[in-house]
Amino acid sequence: MEIRLNKSVVLSVAAVAILLIAAVIFFFPSGESTSASISLNLKSATSAQMAEAVTRAFYTVDYTRPSAWLEAMQPYSTDEGVKIMRDVVAPSIFTEFARFKTKSESKQVKVKWKSLMGSGYSETAKMDWELHLVEVALDPAVKWPGTTGTFTANVLLNKTAEGWRFTSFFSDDVAKTLINSLPTKPAVTVTPTK
Repeated sequence: MEIRLNKSVVLSVAAVAILLIAAVIFFFPSGESTSASISLNLKSATSAQMAEAVTRAFYTVDYTRPSAWLEAMQPYSTDEGVKIMRDVVAPSIFTEFARFKTKSESKQVKVKWKSLMGSGYSETAKMDWELHLVEVALDPAVKWPGTTGTFTANVLLNKTAEGWRFTSFFSDDVAKTLINSLPTKPAVTVTPTK
């Protein structure tokens, strides 16, 4: 028995197969995902959950894909937070990421909420804010510029109509200054970053 196939049918099937393979490669890159793949309801997340989520997203990075890093941070951020990350942080830090070849998968970044350091209302931003202390533990294989192992981060969140959102990370000195300027001091201390 001989089967005869029309040349245009064979070419059409081959073209569709190539398109499907290309789509799989494009939408599902090989290897482990470097995105901060966490399940979080952004609208109802507590401020502590948001502090953990945004910190995990920040430390999950692929030095070859700066736009993916910024996109992963965006859902967790205020408009001001996006602007700070895009205009200030990314241009300076991605030079270091490239130099160190920094690449970390979400499973290599452990984040644990430690404490609410302080809260208040910002007359400038016209919204409530909270400053959270979180502990970050990076897998030893991660080459993060300027830090290794376990350290803390100070995360500033603002309460928006969509829920708590990230605005900025603060150095320990800025966090201490902010906390010390509050009318009543919280019963926690700022743990220095290593």
